[in-house]
Formats: sequence, structure tokens, C-alpha cells
Amino acid sequence: MKCCSLQRYQRVVVAALFLQACLPSLEDFPKEKNWLAYATPQRNQGSCTTCWIYAPVGLIETQYLIQEDLPQERDTLNLDEFYLQKFMGRTCSGGGGDPRDTLDWIVNHGVPSEPNTLPKQTYFIQGYRELTDESDDVETQQVLLVEALQQGPVSAFLYNYKGVNQMHAVVLVGYENSGDLFIVKNSWGGRNNYLTVQMKDLALYSAVQLSGRITRQTLQGVSSEPLSQ
Repeated sequence: MKCCSLQRYQRVVVAALFLQACLPSLEDFPKEKNWLAYATPQRNQGSCTTCWIYAPVGLIETQYLIQEDLPQERDTLNLDEFYLQKFMGRTCSGGGGDPRDTLDWIVNHGVPSEPNTLPKQTYFIQGYRELTDESDDVETQQVLLVEALQQGPVSAFLYNYKGVNQMHAVVLVGYENSGDLFIVKNSWGGRNNYLTVQMKDLALYSAVQLSGRITRQTLQGVSSEPLSQ
């Protein structure tokens, strides 16, 4: 085993203690918080394994409406998941993916509104931040997640929900009971589009939240090719 110097060890310990001291507690936040008034309607990925596209798109839609305070547009804002699937070079049955890959692509090329939406617009994000680390304990992850949800939605994975042993990317749009339950926007369609889940149902190693402002560009005519910001 490679040992670090005493000086470096002391720096690591001090940094860990500082983080622990600065971490808020669940009592510092409201017992309930949600962004349902800004969440766009349910989508249905069908039999496609493209939750890793649907989740970040839902994240962008909701965060944009929060940013601009446009709850009245929640039923009309509809970004094009199939466009991303096509130009990212993935098929409907191409296996799973990571929402961070989708967000990285959107940073550079944007995501347009659905083809039947006028005026045709493309939305760009500046980036995102990862909220948790695999080394964080469950209590720390819960506090970080509740803290992030004060600002807007979060993309995360459902894992082993109701005994289904699979990873499924979703959007967290709020919480109840001081973070004991989280409100999930799903992409399976149907009446159970919104779920309430516990921490044990979530895999948070890749939980992300958008950072910076979302901008949109109105297109002249109809373009079928990706843009560059």
C-alpha cells in the first residue's frame, strides 16, 4: 500500500472535516418542496431504451420554465427526444446510456423543439454539475439532493424499484416528508407517470443538475441538422 506524507494526510483530514462542518442538515430546509407547476407533461419512451435521453430533456424543459417563470407554458414546451437519438447515432434498441452524455451533446449542439412546434426553436445549456459522489454516505447524499431541489429538478437513476433490477434515468421534481420521499417524473407514460420513491430506490452516483442559464435560438425556416452554439 502506498502511503501519503503526514502533511498530505493532514490536508485530507482537514478538508473532510471542513466539508462535514459546512454540510447543512435536513432541518435547514422546508419539509416539502416541488416544481410540479413547471414540470412538462408525461412523455413515453415506449419500448426504446432511451431513458437517458428523456430524463435530461425533461430536466431542461422544467428548468427553463422555472428560470423564466413560465408555468403557463408547461403544456406546450416539448423538446425533440427523437432528434437527439438520431443525431447522437443511437437506435431505439441500442442499449442504455448516461444522461451526462446527452447533456454534453446539448451543450455543443442544442436540442430543438418538436417538428410541429412553431416557432421552431433550439435550446442550449451552459453545463451541469454532479451532485454526489460514490464515496458519500446515504445521509450526505440525501442532504445534497434536498439542497439541490431547492433550486430546481435533478436527473438521477431509479435502481431496483419495486424489485425491478434495472437502472432507469428519471427526473426528480421535488420531495416530501423532509426528504424521506422523492417525487419522480417518469418516461413510461400512463397514469403512474409521477412516482414517490425512497432513497433506497435511487442510484445517485450520476445525479446531476443544470448550471448556468438556458438560452434559446429561434430558427429561420426548418433545419434538420444540429447547430453549434
